[in-house]
Order: sequence, then C-alpha cells, then structure tokens
Amino acid sequence: MLTRLVRPSYLHFHPAKKTIPPHKANTMQMLPFAATAILRLSLLPGPTALGLFSLLDKAVECLKRMEKTTTVTIPSSSPSSVILGTAPQEHLFRANEIHDELYAECEPLQTWGRCVEALWRATMTMTMVDKPPVWDVLCSRLLLWRAVAGLECSPLGEWARMQVICNMSK
Repeated sequence: MLTRLVRPSYLHFHPAKKTIPPHKANTMQMLPFAATAILRLSLLPGPTALGLFSLLDKAVECLKRMEKTTTVTIPSSSPSSVILGTAPQEHLFRANEIHDELYAECEPLQTWGRCVEALWRATMTMTMVDKPPVWDVLCSRLLLWRAVAGLECSPLGEWARMQVICNMSK
C-alpha cells in the first residue's frame, strides 16, 4: 500500500504569490548569504543539485549589480591596503538578529570579493561537461579580486592566477 506524503501548506509553491524582484532586494545584504548557501549546495555529495545553474546565474546578476555601486580606490602601492578589517566568520547556522550586523563591518569591496570566491568555488565543483557559462565571468572577477586584494587576502585568487599562468604557457 502506497502512502501519500502531505506537505504542510507553507511548503507548497503558489504561482499567484509574488516574490521580491531581485533588483529591489538589498543585494549588499543578501548576496553574501546566498553565495555561501550556493557553495554549500555545490559541495553536497552526488550529482549537481537541481537548479544550481539557475542560482549561479542569478547570483552573478546580483554581483554585477553590486559592482555598479562598489568603487575601488587604491590608496597606496600595497594592494592589501584596500581591504579593511577581516572577513566575517562563516557559520553553518546564523540567528536572524545577527544577519544585518554580520557583513555591516565589511567594506563593500571585501564583501564583493568574498562572494566572487564562494561562487567561483561553487562552479569548480562541477564537471567540465557541466561547467556553467558563468564560470568564465567568475574566473575573470576572481583574478581581478586577487589583483586588488593581494596574496594575503586572497590565497584562492593566487592559486587561480598561477593556474592561468601555467595553462597559458602550454
């Protein structure tokens, strides 16, 4: 005998209900959390999570919108002087009341760079057959982040830079 699983009403999809359009959401506050969630989804064992490509596309759209409001000023010859403070600690679970304050202390450029790194890592978990088109977009941004942040602030960007150099010499 088959039993039917009933989902609570709050889990049902209602096409008539509207969601907040991405251009009206506060990208600066939400993108860091979305990037972390996308990275965690990509690290799940097994095949690529359903809808991950779509999530990556939307996250990159938000990243591009964030770039319009983020300025890069290099005050000295030291690239790492652009980054102020330290990155917030990544926790598996966060309480609602700390969401607003968690990334508030970070410079917008640092937030952008951490999002680029997380999204790029998410694309790197996919097979070469599955690589989404946003991989190219994120690679160039990761290299840019490495150039601005410096080796100390972006060891992942340094690794990617070295791989690009090695691949160019082949």
